[in-house]
Amino acid sequence: MRARALELLPRAIEHDLANGDAGNLFDSLANAVGQCMDPRHPLFAELVRRALEARITQGIGRGQSDEAFAGVAETAVGTLMSAGVRVADLWLLVAAYHAHYDNGGERRRRSIRKAVESSQDALERLRAELILAKFHIDTSEYRAAHSVLDGCENLMRRSRDTDRYRADLHCSRAMSYFYADSGRAEELFRQAIQEAEPYRDDPDVAQSAAQAHHYLGRLAYSRGEFGEAIEQYLEAQELSTGRLTGRGFHHLRIAEILIEYGEQDEAYYHLNECAYFFRRVYQVSNGEAQLDHASARWELKAGRPDKAFELLESALGKAAGTSFSRGVIQYSFELARLHLSHRRPFRAFRLLWRAAVTLLVTELIENGRPAFGKIRTILTLVPHIGVVPRRSRPRPQVACTCGADHVRPRVWT
Repeated sequence: MRARALELLPRAIEHDLANGDAGNLFDSLANAVGQCMDPRHPLFAELVRRALEARITQGIGRGQSDEAFAGVAETAVGTLMSAGVRVADLWLLVAAYHAHYDNGGERRRRSIRKAVESSQDALERLRAELILAKFHIDTSEYRAAHSVLDGCENLMRRSRDTDRYRADLHCSRAMSYFYADSGRAEELFRQAIQEAEPYRDDPDVAQSAAQAHHYLGRLAYSRGEFGEAIEQYLEAQELSTGRLTGRGFHHLRIAEILIEYGEQDEAYYHLNECAYFFRRVYQVSNGEAQLDHASARWELKAGRPDKAFELLESALGKAAGTSFSRGVIQYSFELARLHLSHRRPFRAFRLLWRAAVTLLVTELIENGRPAFGKIRTILTLVPHIGVVPRRSRPRPQVACTCGADHVRPRVWT
C-alpha cells in the first residue's frame, strides 16, 4: 500500500504544482514528508519551494494551521539539506514565512542562520547575509546590521554577477539609518531605486525598489509633503505586485495620512484593505501592531476613546510580543498621553517607565545611540496620537489619488 502511494505521489504533486493553490500544495508537501519521499526526486525541492512561495503570497488556507505548515516546511528543507541538495534559498523562504507571525522571533533568526551556513557559493551567501541584515534592522540591532552589510559590500567587490543585488544593499543600508540619519537614508533610498532600474523584470529587485519608495513616502510625510507621500506609496504598491504583506503596509501608510489630513471614509477604506491583506498572509507580527495603532487613531478621531484605548493596548502587547522595540517605545508614550488626558497619572507613569527601560536596553546598551535623539526621530517620522507636526499647521486637506471607490470597502471574512 505504501509503495503504491509513493508511486502515485509524483503525479499528484505535478497536478498541485500546475494548480498552484496554497492549500493543495501544503497537503502535497505534508504527504511527501509523511511518506518519506526521496528528497533527491526533482519534484521534491520544487514542491517545497512552490509551497512556501504560495503560502507567503496567498496566505494560510482555511482550516490550516500556520504552525503545522512551518513544521512540515522545516522538516522538508532539513531532509533536502541532509541529502546534499542546495537549500540556502529555501531556508530564506522559511524565514520569510516566519516573518509573517514573528518578525523578530528566534525561528526566523535560526532559519536565516541556516541559510548562511548552507550557502554553497558567493551569491547564495550574499542573499542570505542581506536577509540577515534586514533581520537585525527589524529587531533594532543596528550595529550588527551595519557589520553584516559591510561584509556584503566586501563580498560584492570580490564576486561576479552581483550588480542586481546593489539595490537591495543600498535599500537595507538606508533602512538602518532611517531613524538615525534621515538625510543619509533618503540619499541611499534614491540610489537603490536607480540601481534597480535595469533589473525591474526581477521581482526581488523590484521589491527592493518598492521598499525604497515606501520609505521615501514616510520621509515625505515627516516633512509635511502628504501628497508626495501618497504618490510614493502608490508607486511602491505598483512595484510589489503579488507581495500581499507589502500591499498591506502601503494601504496602512496611506490610511495614516488620511486619518489626520483627509476624509475619514477614505482612511477607513485603506485600513480595511490593510487588514484584508494582513489576514490573507496571516500577518500577526509588527504589521498587526501598527494596524491596531492606526485603527486606534481612527477611533479617537471618530470620538470613541474607549475603543482607542483597547486598540492601543493591543498594539503595545503585539509589539512587546514580537521584539518590535520601536513600537513598544512609541505606543507606551502614546498610551501614557491618553491616560494623562483622562487623569490617570499612575498608569501613565508605569507606561513611561516601560518606554524608558526599552529605550535604554535597545538604544543605549545595544546600539549606543543618544536616547533623546531617538525619541525625537520616532515622534517626527511616525504618525502618532494627539500631535500634529508643527510644519503642517494649519492642517492641509489631502485627497487620496489611488483611484479606488472608497465608499465601497471590501467585504471579507
